[in-house]
Amino acid sequence: MTKKTRVLVVEDEAITAVDIQTSLIGMGYDVPEVVPTGAAAVQKADELRPDIILMDIMLAGPMTGIEAAEEIRKRIRIPVIYLTAFATDNILERAKTTEPYGYVIKPFSESEVKSNIEMALYKHRMEEKVLEKEESIRALLNATSDALFLLDKDGKFLALNEAMARRLKKPVDEVLGTPIIQYLSDKLYPPRLMHFDLILQKERASRFEEEFEGKWYDNYVAPIFDSDGTVKKLAVFSRDITRRKKDEEQLRVNDEYLRSIIENAADLTIVLKSGGNLSGVSTTFERITGYSFLESIGTPIWDFIYPDDLEKAKVVMNELLAAPKSVKPLTVRLKSKGREPVIIEGLLCNLLDNPVIEGIVFNGWERARQRDNT
Repeated sequence: MTKKTRVLVVEDEAITAVDIQTSLIGMGYDVPEVVPTGAAAVQKADELRPDIILMDIMLAGPMTGIEAAEEIRKRIRIPVIYLTAFATDNILERAKTTEPYGYVIKPFSESEVKSNIEMALYKHRMEEKVLEKEESIRALLNATSDALFLLDKDGKFLALNEAMARRLKKPVDEVLGTPIIQYLSDKLYPPRLMHFDLILQKERASRFEEEFEGKWYDNYVAPIFDSDGTVKKLAVFSRDITRRKKDEEQLRVNDEYLRSIIENAADLTIVLKSGGNLSGVSTTFERITGYSFLESIGTPIWDFIYPDDLEKAKVVMNELLAAPKSVKPLTVRLKSKGREPVIIEGLLCNLLDNPVIEGIVFNGWERARQRDNT
């Protein structure tokens, strides 16, 4: 069974109040209460949580209908329709501040009241959907630590999340409507966005990284077009990538350091990734195989091992991968440019979890050379 629309009637004239209640019930509405004062209206609105309120503007007592509607609006989002026999410009201007959903001038017909109620309920449902959507979007925007904001074509803030507000060291409400150039000039934000007008002119998205005050930012700026294809807004995504930049620099330093050690090692040193590709070799590798560093790096180690030794080498590699930090002995024949087999022996060590090496390391030596008579 469909739930009836609940209406709270606020009217201080008893006969009029009963007539309104009777008419509404006859139209299929639920009217559980009729109250005569503004204070009672506030109390009953909180208790009954009606779907809509019909409020007489001029009520007996210290609180007018306008004041009651304002107090209710502060507490609960319930649509209010004013009933009035005094529709002066002054009264209507005061009533507008409470954002009513309609006015019905006394005396009124049932059809007039019904149409106002249904239109008010529909408008309220639509507003609630919009509000729910806005709240969902706001929650999503604030669920990230990345700065997100929206600019108009003049560079003024239309919207921003809490992360962006923290960067600008101001509450969200204080930032809205202010120009971004103000914060660029105050050195509160990277300066490249000073030229956002160029993005407007090019009418295409732009992505760039920039350093600012010792931090790195990854910025993505996308134009938003209106129905005519004109850029009206800019959506900006800004991520602090300082940690990533530091990690990349540390990896670069580690790689250079590791490569220097490996290349200058007196013994044969080979570093493999987990899949078996060479990521580093010492100069001894080049000497005994004839393959240069550039020819070797990225090549699978299996390409250098003689076919008869492949199965043995792969078994050892699989055992090693299954046990971090483990060490396994290995003796295999390597191919060389002269097609002569090079017998190498040594130890394989699983150092994949070592942040500097991140690989399988072979340390060994060339045992002897022999002709491949096969």
